[in-house]
Amino acid sequence: MENKRRYIRVRPHEWAPVEIQLNGVDFLDILYAEDISEGGARINVPHEFSGCTIDAAIDLVITLPEYRSFKARGRIRHVGNTRT
Repeated sequence: MENKRRYIRVRPHEWAPVEIQLNGVDFLDILYAEDISEGGARINVPHEFSGCTIDAAIDLVITLPEYRSFKARGRIRHVGNTRT
């Protein structure tokens, strides 16, 4: 299967999680990345985002293991239940 991603995705170790704080118009949440790259992150949300609009800009605070947190702007590109 051909990988069409522009950037290589990395899965954080269980003992070194990547924390991502999401701040949207009608929600605020602190979650952990399942994988992350220069172009984005996959985050499993165990509940539905109320107030989440696809492609709306959100503010992020990303904390990498052993590094200072940094702010970023992003967009929610996909919402779906792909796991059972």
